[in-house]
Order: sequence, then structure tokens, then C-alpha cells
Amino acid sequence: METKTKIDLVALYKGKTKRSWQLFQESLKYLPGGDSHPNSRFFSPYPIFANRGVEGRLYDVDGNEYVDYWIGHGALFMGHCNPIVVEAVKKQLDTGIQLGTYSETEVELAKQALKMIKVFDKIRFCSTGTEATLSACRLARAYTGRKKIGKFERHYHGWHDAVLKGLSPPYEKAGSSGLVEDVVGNTIVLPWNDLDGCRKIIDEHKDELAAVILEPSPAVAVSPAEGFLQGLRELTTERNIVLIFDEVVTGFRYAPGGAQEYFGVTGDLATYAKVLGGGLPVGAVAGKDEIMGLMNDPTKPDQKDKSSFHAGTYSGNPISMTAGLAALRALEDGNLYRKANSYGQRLRDGMQEIINETGVEACVVGECSASSMLFMKNPPRKMSDVGAGTEAHKKLLLFRFALVTKGIYSRFSSRFYNSTAHSDADLSKTLGAIRETLRSLDSYEMRFDQAIPPAH
Repeated sequence: METKTKIDLVALYKGKTKRSWQLFQESLKYLPGGDSHPNSRFFSPYPIFANRGVEGRLYDVDGNEYVDYWIGHGALFMGHCNPIVVEAVKKQLDTGIQLGTYSETEVELAKQALKMIKVFDKIRFCSTGTEATLSACRLARAYTGRKKIGKFERHYHGWHDAVLKGLSPPYEKAGSSGLVEDVVGNTIVLPWNDLDGCRKIIDEHKDELAAVILEPSPAVAVSPAEGFLQGLRELTTERNIVLIFDEVVTGFRYAPGGAQEYFGVTGDLATYAKVLGGGLPVGAVAGKDEIMGLMNDPTKPDQKDKSSFHAGTYSGNPISMTAGLAALRALEDGNLYRKANSYGQRLRDGMQEIINETGVEACVVGECSASSMLFMKNPPRKMSDVGAGTEAHKKLLLFRFALVTKGIYSRFSSRFYNSTAHSDADLSKTLGAIRETLRSLDSYEMRFDQAIPPAH
């Protein structure tokens, strides 16, 4: 019987990315892990180094072109170098980069964001999604007088102490060394899509639980089961627990009002970043006056001892505010959402058609402009279904790595984020690469031993 020759993907990749390999070795001399966000940007045997992005395409230092579905961590909903955003930022650069005062643009972006979100009264800007969720958790504690925070398995809310737990099994373990047990011990991990399980745990801690925070559509591609978000809303309302929707990923991506509009469920607070900044650094927490009124406010000196403190040198900086305002104004009428969501649906339909053609055991999940292909028969309901180490996860890594060698770039977890700038040509190239990859999946070989240079 003839043995098929295996395709060595690592050798193929290294042949295409020699300059990235050299830069990675150099970067390790000066940066832990080689960059400033290795958890999301690194993949074995080494990551690409990009130097240019145009619309839905990314270019690396070796001159390779990729259809980009990582799209700046999902922040570039309108694509790379969107001319509306670029022109607005260029004008702002001529008048001030960091003024350190109140600004009209900050007010205008606040008005624009709240107009689109619809369900909230106030918004406070910061510089990152991590700062936003930190502020939301602190606000919830100030509002309720309680200290514990509930979060879900594998949901990511940034890297501050209160939420850096439950990222991987065992879920009760802290997600980093150097965390203070007094803080981590006040974080309760909840089971996703298990309303009865949530009710039991929440009731055990209801007198101490200030908030429950969640990604309404988790980036690990386990969508909420029908009725789960509504049930969680009822649970928290009945127990006077603040419900925080972390919309750092979904905010202004799924709809003008984000996932809360899309799923028809509203939190007491919500956090934003990514799309809100038009591609520049930004974060925000928004909510009703009743809770947001506890944010530190210099016009209310009598409230000082009861307020929730927040500050930041670059909070509300004019460059990010300008980029965000230009982006949200372009998105407001809904036309670009229809375009991006249509592309996302065509991508999912095309993936499913290829699965049917090839007979590979896989499923397609996602909504709006966020899509995933997972190597399991049915869409997952539990976080453990897509955990690292499973056969499904190993196949996913092989699949994604093969796509990179074919010019399709996405984060090495389980999501394709498309933008309003992705074209029919991008879709055609993507589906062609997926079809070729699935047909040849058993022929690929990936060996990472000795592929990563030694630490310097």
C-alpha cells in the first residue's frame, strides 16, 4: 500500500518567513517572550512580524500577503488604514497629541457612543479593556457594598487581579503568579450555559456577590444557549447583583448597540474597547446614572469618600477620541454592519459547504462578523468542549497553521473576525484555502521540537 508523503508545515512556514525568524530571535534578547502581548500574538514555532496593513489584508516583513481575520485583535472593524479614520487622526495630529485637559471631542464621542448603545446614561473613558473591566468591578463593589465578583470559565476580562482566574482548568486556580490571594479568593467561577449551576453557586454567595461579569458571546466560540443570558439577567436582578456585560470584543461590532442589542439583554454596566477607538487605544465603562453616579466626580465633593476612584493620563486623549468618533459616525446608519454581517454569514455558509463536501467532522459557529470552525460534530455548549489538549483543539491548531502558510491569518484560538473592508476576493481566497486545507488535513505534519530558539 502506498504511503502518502507528509507535508512538513513547519519547514514550509520557515521557508516563507525567514526575516520573521531572524527578528524573533533578536526580539527575545530584549523583550520577555519577544513582544508586549505574547499570549495573543505568539504561535509555535514563532510568530510573523507584520509591517503593513491595507483594508482586509496584512503584510509581513518577508513580503507575504495574508487575508487578515485577526484584524488588530478585532479592533479594526473598518479594516486597516480606513481613510475616514486616518484623515481625522491626521488633522488632530496637527492640533494636539496629548493636551491633558477636557476636550470637545471627548464629549462628542461620549454623546455618539451613548446614542448608539441606547440603554445607558453615562460613559467614562480609559485606555484599555482591562482598565474598563477593573473600573466596572470596582463600581459594582461601591454600589452594592459587597466584595465578591462572579465570572465564567475561560471568559477573559483583562489581566487585573479580580478577573485573572478561571482561564483554564482547574478553574479555581489563579491565572498568574504574583496575585494576592485576598483578591483572587473573592472571585467566584461560574459554569457557562448552565443556569441551574449558576443559580446554586450564586445563592451560596449572594450576600457577598457584588457583580457577575461575562462575555455575552465568548471569544472561545461557545455561544450562549437559548435563554441563558435572559435567565442570568433574572437571577442577578432578583438578588440585587450588578450584571456586567464585557463588550470589549462585541461592542460596536455586533450592532450599533453591541451584543446587548443583538441578544436583546441589557446589563447594569458594560465595558468597551477595540472598535470604540477606531483602531487606537481606548476603553470605557458605561451604565445607568444610578451606578455611574458613584464614579469619582470633582463637582460632588461631598461624595468623595463614597466614590469609586478612576484616573489615567491618557484617558480621553484627543487622538483616540478623534479616531473613535470618526469610526462610530461612519457606523451609525447601520449600512456597514449589514455589509460585515453579510460577509460573516457567507463565510460561515461557505465553511459549512466545504465541511459537507469533504466529510471532515467539524462544525461552524458564530454570529455577525465573528465566525469559527471547530473540529467536533456539534457546536460546543461547555467550555471544556474546546479546551487545549483535546483532539479537536489539536486539529484546530493544525488547520490554522496550514492556513497561515496559504496566506490566511487569524488568531490561533477559534475565531475569524471579518471587517467592513473584507472583499469578495478575500472571501474567495479564504474559502479556497480552507477547501484545500481540509482536503489535505491528514497529509499535514507539524513538529515543533527545536523550532523555538533558546531563551537569551
